Amino acid sequence: MVIYWIIYIWAMFFSFMYKNNTKKSVIQTKNGVYEKQIYSVIYVLITLFALWFFVGFRTGGVGDTANYIYRYRITPTTFEFPSFSSTYLMEFLRRFFKAFVSTNPTVWLLFVATITVIPLAAGLAEFSIDLGVSISFYILSGCFEYFFNGARQLIAIAICFYAAKYLVREKVVHYVILVGVASLFHPSSLVMLSAIVLYKIKPWSNYTTVIIAFCVVLLLLPKSFTADLVTDATAGTSYSAYGRSLQTNGANPVRSVVMVIPTVLSYLFREKIKELDDPILNFSVNMSLVNSLLYVFAIFYNALVVTRIAAYFIVFLMVLYPYLFNYVLPKGSKYFKGLFYIFFLIYFIYQMYFIYGGLPYRSTTLGIRA
Repeated sequence: MVIYWIIYIWAMFFSFMYKNNTKKSVIQTKNGVYEKQIYSVIYVLITLFALWFFVGFRTGGVGDTANYIYRYRITPTTFEFPSFSSTYLMEFLRRFFKAFVSTNPTVWLLFVATITVIPLAAGLAEFSIDLGVSISFYILSGCFEYFFNGARQLIAIAICFYAAKYLVREKVVHYVILVGVASLFHPSSLVMLSAIVLYKIKPWSNYTTVIIAFCVVLLLLPKSFTADLVTDATAGTSYSAYGRSLQTNGANPVRSVVMVIPTVLSYLFREKIKELDDPILNFSVNMSLVNSLLYVFAIFYNALVVTRIAAYFIVFLMVLYPYLFNYVLPKGSKYFKGLFYIFFLIYFIYQMYFIYGGLPYRSTTLGIRA
């Protein structure tokens, strides 16, 4: 566990060091032009360095690390183009890397960590107005675990997160192309095409009421009926088996409640959000709403299936929380921010020590077994 504390302390130290090192960015949309403060990508990368370092040098202990290493070791050293599949880019990169770059699995894991961190950092540089809050949520909520368990999907999530900048700039074609690239790492990223609609919807409008009502109806229907809908929708894909597995329960309710909190706050202060009418804030509220609905579903349905989809939406809470603290919550929000840090530190301890029993970390390269 000490490694994960080091990752967080490193990130906090540099996020506070660079707190005032932002620059103005002008964003043009069809609705007008507005300015916002953004971080340098380099500063964000330095903040995430410890996470990148320990992810890249891991050799076991958590998640599917052993599987990533095994698959790399059995990859031929003679390059051949892979047959087209839903994971084509990942297969191509692994074969190319093994044939032309290095046969060492650690070098491969460092590369995978790099192509994940860069778009994630670029997205944070673009959207976050308080890096400390954003990084705290990402690490203390447990989202960082995707680096260790689900790395292939996290590449897709990071690309989609960065691609959202093109939605804000009304460049939908650019956005669709990047989502298409992400889908060749993990096909579940196609769910992010829904963001094209979610970006256009005003928070807490009649449209969001319809979305909530639809989800309530699905929850009231028999599980078998909902499972059949998912099975039919995913027929012929690698996710066709997910329909039946949906009928098994369920996510930890505590985690689901934690994920719903920012949506509740945005609802309570919805008039202020409507008054601000900031495109990024509006979009983040809608993404938070979808994430919340998915986590409510995760209580009653298979958590793994639902939360894998929610992972694409949860990263936008890194954007929403800073906006809530800086623009939405009443004056004196520093107290809200203080409560935020305390709450998520307690949640981090609860999750890592009591739910997971402590996440081990192994690195034979670094000589670490913690």
